[in-house]
Amino acid sequence: MLSFSSVKLALVALPLGAQLASAAYTLNNTIAGQSFLDHFTFFTATDPTSGFVQYVSQDEAMNSSLIGLRSHAHSNNSLYIGVDANTTLSSSGPGRKSIRLQGKESFTHGLLTLDVYHAPTGCGTWPALWMVHEGGAYPGTTGEIDIFEAVNNATQNSVTLHTDQGCVLSSSPSNRTMSGTVRTPDCWVDAPGQGNSGCSIVAPAGLKYTSKAVRAAGAHPCTANKTFSTAGADFNKQGGGVFALAWTSDVIETYFFPRGLVPPELHLGLRRNATTKSADPDKWRAQGHVPIASFAGCDWDKHVSNLSLVVDTDFCGGWADSTWVSGGCAASTGKQTCQEHVASSPTAFKTAHWLIGGVEVWTGQ
Repeated sequence: MLSFSSVKLALVALPLGAQLASAAYTLNNTIAGQSFLDHFTFFTATDPTSGFVQYVSQDEAMNSSLIGLRSHAHSNNSLYIGVDANTTLSSSGPGRKSIRLQGKESFTHGLLTLDVYHAPTGCGTWPALWMVHEGGAYPGTTGEIDIFEAVNNATQNSVTLHTDQGCVLSSSPSNRTMSGTVRTPDCWVDAPGQGNSGCSIVAPAGLKYTSKAVRAAGAHPCTANKTFSTAGADFNKQGGGVFALAWTSDVIETYFFPRGLVPPELHLGLRRNATTKSADPDKWRAQGHVPIASFAGCDWDKHVSNLSLVVDTDFCGGWADSTWVSGGCAASTGKQTCQEHVASSPTAFKTAHWLIGGVEVWTGQ
């Protein structure tokens, strides 16, 4: 087992008068490579979302080669997080083996960036990068932030907040533009007519970037004619990208930068000097980037705080089950239920894995 660093990280709150990205953030810590697992524990309890899954221990994950460092076309030092893609199961059994990592550090405010080269996809999968109280309280008074979440063959990332009662997204015009679309506006997990959806913003089906953003990134001009995916098979074909969560008392925003358009300060391992060790979302906006999701209209400090990062691959469960037929998976797999498919088709999950370059924690100035 890798040793755990005794250094406790925290995303520091900005001054009360600060707006979302009015000040640059300074790099506090890079979590990558051999030290990545120092910052996480392996969750092995029953899945709280009723998934058809068994989350395994670190020893079992390593002995079964479900986790470890891998080289690939874009990087030679990414963390591979896989699932059991060999065993045929009973659909009435305990589920397919997978991994759920729970962060040891709790965050409130700041900037968190996640470099993702590949994410699980395919009928039966429910991958997520999300934040919840490390004690498991849901939503309590600490809430939940879903940075990346998609089910089955979805090609659009959903960014979602789950809170207790009292947070509804602002419907008034705002200069905090975003590219995503509000799917559900009430963040309360028990909001009437929303099920357990929270306030959810879905990224565009085909994300485009302006010529201004392309020039700022030093990319080829033709890049302005391309569309990029935030989830699914095309997300993986393009080499994924970097997600950035910027969080203050006033606004919580998520940006996505595909390969070729990642700001230089967010390139892991490529920083040449100290001037690249700060990041400023206002600068990103000035360069033509807008967040895929922007949450405003609530006193977030009363509803979202002290969250730790979770990385997991679930199977079936509430959301994936509910879209099994409507999303086309029943027709494409020939199985009437998600559990039947996941149990009987292990090789379908050969590519249901994460490749994560790293996570970086930035603090406000």
